[in-house]
Amino acid sequence: MRKFSFIEHTADVGIKITGDSVEELFVAAFEGWGKTVYYKMPVCQERKTLELSAGSAEELLVDFLNELNFLLFTRKWAAGRIENISISAKGSEHYLKATIAGQKTDAENFELKEEIKAVTYGGLEIKKQGKLFTARVIFDI
Repeated sequence: MRKFSFIEHTADVGIKITGDSVEELFVAAFEGWGKTVYYKMPVCQERKTLELSAGSAEELLVDFLNELNFLLFTRKWAAGRIENISISAKGSEHYLKATIAGQKTDAENFELKEEIKAVTYGGLEIKKQGKLFTARVIFDI
């Protein structure tokens, strides 16, 4: 089970995410990110593979969401679905490999709801509560 919900935040957008695994937590974060930036999720015509590494799970989550932002706002490619994702740790390093489906965008066929300037570390901590992983993510808009 994974889910996200919007939370109150003064000037930015916040989401609370939960998942049965770290992978499900990242998928919930992706869904919250998508509901923040898109009116309608994009058609999934192409696939991209993302491979990232970071010094902590929190840093990996921020890097992952910022990479989605980079693809959207710089490369004009809109991620619409995660087809598979794996997260692992070796020592202090954390690794992500994901296949993302999406499409190229242009101003004529794609309207965005909100522009996220950056994903922040403000209050970000991935916790395991019982059988669920939880976190809060703040998007700087």
